[in-house]
Amino acid sequence: PGGMVRMATVGGYTPDGQPRSRGPSPGAGPRMGRPGTATPPGEMAPPPPRPNANTDMAEDVLKRKLKVLVDEFLVNKNLTEALQCTEELPMESRAGGSGAGVELVTLVVGLVIDSAKADVRRTLVQLTVDLFRHQQRINQRDVQAGCREQLEFLNDVVIDVPNAYRNVAEALGPFLLENLLSLYWLLNVCKGFEVDISKLLGSTLQFMVECAGPGVACNYFKIHKFAVDSFMPVKGRLETVDRYQLGPVFPAVKAHGLQTLFREGAPLGALQQAMDDQQLPRQSIDFVQELVMVGLQEAVDAAGGGVGGEGQPPAPSPPLPAGATALLNDLCAKAPLPAQLAPLIAIQAFRSNTNMPIDFVPQVFVHCLDNKIVSVAAVQEWAQGRGLHTNDPSFPQILDAVRVVMRWK
Repeated sequence: PGGMVRMATVGGYTPDGQPRSRGPSPGAGPRMGRPGTATPPGEMAPPPPRPNANTDMAEDVLKRKLKVLVDEFLVNKNLTEALQCTEELPMESRAGGSGAGVELVTLVVGLVIDSAKADVRRTLVQLTVDLFRHQQRINQRDVQAGCREQLEFLNDVVIDVPNAYRNVAEALGPFLLENLLSLYWLLNVCKGFEVDISKLLGSTLQFMVECAGPGVACNYFKIHKFAVDSFMPVKGRLETVDRYQLGPVFPAVKAHGLQTLFREGAPLGALQQAMDDQQLPRQSIDFVQELVMVGLQEAVDAAGGGVGGEGQPPAPSPPLPAGATALLNDLCAKAPLPAQLAPLIAIQAFRSNTNMPIDFVPQVFVHCLDNKIVSVAAVQEWAQGRGLHTNDPSFPQILDAVRVVMRWK
């Protein structure tokens, strides 16, 4: 609606979901996380220098001036006037406190959280984004510091403002699309505070889909290599995706709709029909990995909920339900080698997420080999360690365990 659509589609991405080639404002440094720049995704480029007037300004004077700036913008929406006001402020820093950039973002995000009026929230976010686009009067560091201030106390605010999560999402979504924030920064901040990560990111992603469209949102996650398991545990994924209407962004999560059929021992034909009825993406590597996760979780639950590790129940046997095994064989047996790596990587990720013992991985690998879900060549390719799965700190121990089971020298 209104200006928010303009912000999301005229910003970092085009309406069809492609990165916009628009360069930064004159004199601006490289944009954070922008493909093709020298700055890796999720890291901040050094912001360009800004005029830093009146560095001895007292805190109460600064806050009063910022309040006037925001109030006047809400009335007249005059960006030129707002830019002129910032020229008189210590944007970078001041004696004894934060600069006006941080204080302004803190004020704006706080007002967005508190406001019951959608047009007010949109206008406030638009002000922040425009101050970034024009001469970078606001930069990424300001937005990070200002958002951190408000996120730290978000659960306290919810007591008085029940819609606080949804409201702050209306700021975080555009900030992410404009590369003022990164998803990984947001995840790390949430982990440091008592914030419901699934609820916050679910609301944020939902708003990104609403204001920018599924194409933009999907492409954003693809560019930034952001996976659903970064913030949603296996249990409850389908409910979270349904609650926040994120199906267009994470279609593979629909694999969870098959879990009941696995539990009921449905034959392969019934599973294939369910996939067709639900329009599940048969050829999607993401879907195959999600299907492996669902099958493993169902087997663990059926075995009594054990998650492995010292003093905990052993890994389930068989490690995959019969239905999941048959369906994965149907999807993967004739797939090319790169596609057969998907279930192997998912098995390793599941072990990492659930603290299963190291020997759980070779156990499931053998199950997949015996049932022709993957080939020996696929396991050998996995062992070469050419993928992101090697970032797992347990990978060397897992590889040793697989070597023993496979009887490799």
